[in-house]
Amino acid sequence: MRPTKLGVIGLGAIGGSLALQAKRAGIPRVLGWSPEPAERVAAAQRGALDDAPARATDVARAVELLVLAAPPAANLALLDTLAPHLGAGAVITDVGSVKRAIVAHAEARGFGPRFAGAHPIAGTHGHGFDAARLDLFTGAVVYVTPTRDGDGAAREIAHFWEDVLETHPVLIDAAQHDRQLALTSHLPQAVASLLARYLAHATPPGATFGPGARDATRLAASEPALWTEIFLMNRDELLPALPRRRVAPETRRVKVRGAVRPPGDKSISHRALMLAALARGTSEITGLLTGEDVKSSARVLRGLGAAVSTVREDATVKVHVSRFTRPVARLHCGNSGTTARLMLGILAGQRFPATLTGDASLRRRPMRRVTEPLRAMGARIDDAHGDALPLTIHGGRLHALSYTTPVASAQVKSALLLAGLTGKVTVNVREPYLSRDHTERLLLHLGLDLRYDHGAISLHPSAKSVPSFHLSVPGDASSAAFLVAAAVLAEGGELLVENVGVNPTRTGFLVVLERMGAHVERVNLRDEGGEPVADLIVRPPAAALRGTEVAAAEVPTLVDEVPILAALASRAAGETVFREVGELRVKESNRLELIAANLRALGVDATALGNDLHVQGTTRPPRGRVETARDHRLAMAFAVLGTVPGADIRLSERASVSISYPRFFADLRSIRET
Repeated sequence: MRPTKLGVIGLGAIGGSLALQAKRAGIPRVLGWSPEPAERVAAAQRGALDDAPARATDVARAVELLVLAAPPAANLALLDTLAPHLGAGAVITDVGSVKRAIVAHAEARGFGPRFAGAHPIAGTHGHGFDAARLDLFTGAVVYVTPTRDGDGAAREIAHFWEDVLETHPVLIDAAQHDRQLALTSHLPQAVASLLARYLAHATPPGATFGPGARDATRLAASEPALWTEIFLMNRDELLPALPRRRVAPETRRVKVRGAVRPPGDKSISHRALMLAALARGTSEITGLLTGEDVKSSARVLRGLGAAVSTVREDATVKVHVSRFTRPVARLHCGNSGTTARLMLGILAGQRFPATLTGDASLRRRPMRRVTEPLRAMGARIDDAHGDALPLTIHGGRLHALSYTTPVASAQVKSALLLAGLTGKVTVNVREPYLSRDHTERLLLHLGLDLRYDHGAISLHPSAKSVPSFHLSVPGDASSAAFLVAAAVLAEGGELLVENVGVNPTRTGFLVVLERMGAHVERVNLRDEGGEPVADLIVRPPAAALRGTEVAAAEVPTLVDEVPILAALASRAAGETVFREVGELRVKESNRLELIAANLRALGVDATALGNDLHVQGTTRPPRGRVETARDHRLAMAFAVLGTVPGADIRLSERASVSISYPRFFADLRSIRET
């Protein structure tokens, strides 16, 4: 969204900076309002505003995008007052640092489709328009928090922040935002304020403070009334953050117990949504993963005209579409590489252009392995940003393709199969090793003409449409791996992990565990939607784990489990070597280097040599800080390692687990008995 008329309510440091930068970016008309007439005059004189009406409602009536830049509690009242005055098609957002309250307020008042919250991670300790800066937001991350029915508004607002204000927007659930900010912003502010108060009372008269004291208390110079309001509005997240947290007690004996069910399979969830959107009629999906990546796929499909019901826990998700339509804005894939790469395949067969983008992490990840074969099929792809998003794809008439992938990649294979399906041309794909085959199984389950010919997979689309379907998504094998590993590291007990997909292309983790001395029993084997499913019984091994070598041919069946296997290897006798895992360098992070570096930070001898990972086991308790780089699998792997008796592992963040396993920490606590 690039509005021709922008309204800013509140002209302090944040609102004033936003107005200044919008004018510099060429927004034709910026209107602003402040309860302080002097601020309105100052903003107009500095060129931030084209007009400063005396009433906020006059601003709301005149603009296409309205930004509430008052303190968080005032924004709640302003939302009630101003939203009814917006013109048709106008949207509204805010810039407060607490999001759950205003998102819930917008939903309760019926403003959800026109509202999304925003929070730029940029600021100043000054206040008032005099503290406004022309470059305050440039290069900053801005969190965008959609309402349940406001994905369209969220896309528009994210595009505004990216295109006009030169920021890096990240879509995030409002509750997750508040939990994260409690730790990364609100808690440091509270600590600095408490320290400043203590020093003010305890320091002898005439004492001189050193640089360390000044640095440690600098945050306390911020406006106290504003921060009191923020603390009160986010108290449910801030108060639990105040005690020191550990992943596990230091010396207690840890056992496992009970039963746990991992969330829906991420890979199957993506594919089920996409094929449901390509199907004729209404499809229903249960057990869908509710993580952020799958929500990104749902959001992109809605942007193409699909009706996708809300993705939430224990809900049946319904998907219906008459036909895809040209999107009115960029399709934002969040942090989901699967969404981006598979949607490139689907869009290759559509007769309109579309632009895919993502968050800062996804925009650094390579796309050429998908775009090159799609170009060979006839798709036109503009890659002004090189081998990365944003990418604009011009779909249309495709031709048949026979392709050998340089690496075993389920995403590349699936993108090409989906391109063949939507373009109605034959596709033949050969891999060096068999990668995950969820796409093939689902296509066969739907009765499509998929064949296995001498090690290659070929799809022969027909003129008939994909049929609608009902599907139950099994539990994610990769998520289950963390629970299995926690049980393996325990000192006793038994754990039942229910409803796990045991597709042979996903269970290399269990094969390696067996070699390391940990047996996992599969019971209640069954088939659901073409996928094998079982319950897993896990008991800690009687003897110590032993090191092993993971061959290159095994890696496609366990690529997402390398972090947790490396964590287990750090507790095994001898050395464990993972061969040819260079693929990990282009995951959500440089996962290969981070696994090695974090293990070393915990006192483990670990090295990435070329594309191989070497881990030497130790009996010393792991202690130190882990940098997750917001990689969900690193956060979960090292949290599990932190359950070892005597461990003291401090994660740089925990919020990233919501990408694939929102309940992870609650489930990890529930299975432990100390």
